[in-house]
Amino acid sequence: MTAPNPDSPATLTSPAPVQNLEIRSMQEFVAAIRAWRYERGITHETLDHIAVPIKNLGWQSLGDALKTLAIKLVVVEDPEQRKLVEKRWIRRERLEPARHRRMLIECVRTNFLWSSAI
Repeated sequence: MTAPNPDSPATLTSPAPVQNLEIRSMQEFVAAIRAWRYERGITHETLDHIAVPIKNLGWQSLGDALKTLAIKLVVVEDPEQRKLVEKRWIRRERLEPARHRRMLIECVRTNFLWSSAI
């Protein structure tokens, strides 16, 4: 008699849905990818085949892993961390907020942030 495969979709259950995980390090990011893989009931082999092994996440494989799990990153300000570091920020002499805002809008509009990196 063989032991049940813990990665089998039929044996995977999650105690609670995985949503809105806060990530502040690569270690937390890898843990989040693993949690979503578990939530979706996807085996390690499937994730490795479609995207890349989690331990090898890098610039290109990051987008592949996100797409494979049908998740995305949303960058938001961390007010608690800002309070800790804001006094150490050195402001640029010449701010160009309109130019930077236009560049960001163009990147998002053309989906540059993900599609060109993969």
